[in-house]
Amino acid sequence: MPVSGIDASDIVAFAAREGNKMIEAQVNMKAKLFAALDKQPMKGRRSVINVVNGGLASTAQVVDFGALPNEAASVPAQGFVDAVGYVSRLGLGRIALETLSGVDDSADLLDLQLQIAADDMARQIGRAVFGSELAAPTAAGSSVTQAFSGSVVTITANFTGGLSDFREGEAYHFETDLAVGVNTESYLVLCTNVAIVSDNVVQVTFICGPGAVPGFNSGTYADNLLTATGGTPASPGPSVAGAVVATDRLFLRGSRNPGDPTTGVVPAVPGLGNSNASAVSLIDVTSTSAALHGLSAGTNGWTGLTFTGVGAPTPEMFMGKSKLLQGRSGVAPTHLVLSDLASAAYGAAQISNASATVFGVTSNTFGARRNVDGKLDRYGKDADLESGIAMFGRPVVIDSNCPAEEAYMINKDYLKVGEWKKLSAEDEGGSPLLLSRSTYSKEVQFSCIYNLVCRKRNAHARLTGVTIA
Repeated sequence: MPVSGIDASDIVAFAAREGNKMIEAQVNMKAKLFAALDKQPMKGRRSVINVVNGGLASTAQVVDFGALPNEAASVPAQGFVDAVGYVSRLGLGRIALETLSGVDDSADLLDLQLQIAADDMARQIGRAVFGSELAAPTAAGSSVTQAFSGSVVTITANFTGGLSDFREGEAYHFETDLAVGVNTESYLVLCTNVAIVSDNVVQVTFICGPGAVPGFNSGTYADNLLTATGGTPASPGPSVAGAVVATDRLFLRGSRNPGDPTTGVVPAVPGLGNSNASAVSLIDVTSTSAALHGLSAGTNGWTGLTFTGVGAPTPEMFMGKSKLLQGRSGVAPTHLVLSDLASAAYGAAQISNASATVFGVTSNTFGARRNVDGKLDRYGKDADLESGIAMFGRPVVIDSNCPAEEAYMINKDYLKVGEWKKLSAEDEGGSPLLLSRSTYSKEVQFSCIYNLVCRKRNAHARLTGVTIA
């Protein structure tokens, strides 16, 4: 019997009562666009969907007794959406469970673990909406070090716009120098530190090898990574220190085909690239060339739209782009999506536009701001889904997972989240506390099955080159 007088049933009751509520709260806070999108129930491993793929060739002007046009081919077209699973596991040592000092100690331990797992899941899902490929490293502040053969490899690199991408304790795919074109390695690395260099630059430290990602923590694994870094496998060892380059890439764990846990090499089949668990993202939706839902880009209206180098995030700029988007697709965007830093610059631009100088004194004219913005800021109200600012009356979603120098215009009527399984704790025989089959522990496992569903591709746009200084 436990020293504290509590047993596993108490832990189970707490997990069942608090776990799912905590997950929902974390998703609302950490994945705001995902939370704001409507959920669409899905069935089948690969679900067929109807999409708007252009107009009808049979639409024409006619005169009395004029010949009617032939019927057009069936519209809408059909595409498919694959189910993508997400999972997070947290372990609780059985000795710790049996020696807790009391109910408060028990609740505190599990509460902390649940918060970490829920937070990780929310960030993973929220970031995947914007793409599984993360910010590219810059040359400044980069290094690759190893004390001796078989030891931990430490990678340090600066990332512009990487504030929303990396978090201590999480694992990522690291693929070396994709520009070489012959790279076949994909390594799992563990993020150990994220330091702010400037407003939009972070320095991130990763480790690979012993003490890093469980299952991928051998010394040989670390040696092979150092050999491959910089695309120079002929120059092994510490001689390639400082060789982190902009063509090295990092991805969310699970979105790429994993390499061998000893060598890092990806087998010829499936080969280096996206895994079957790679989710549809807004980058895919707005791409001008990539296929989406099994339909090639460029067919009728099934083509994405990207505006590059848009500059300062002013209301006038966003309104101008929204009119171009509306003119192209026939529907107006319903929401503007901004990163934290872009929203700060956008808010500053609105305040600047709403100021007036009289006799050398600058003052805020909130009446002018109301005309520009559509409504006053209401920070704190409905903060889980609404930022309190708007683009000429359209809501602005501020999502920390959005890349810092990007923005998106979306239409919620044509962009939804396909839901096969709602994010929740796994249940085994009525209990969310599972007995580990491999270690002396118990675990709580969270999982869900989601993917983005786009029914009208040209109703959304990506804006890059948003200046935030």
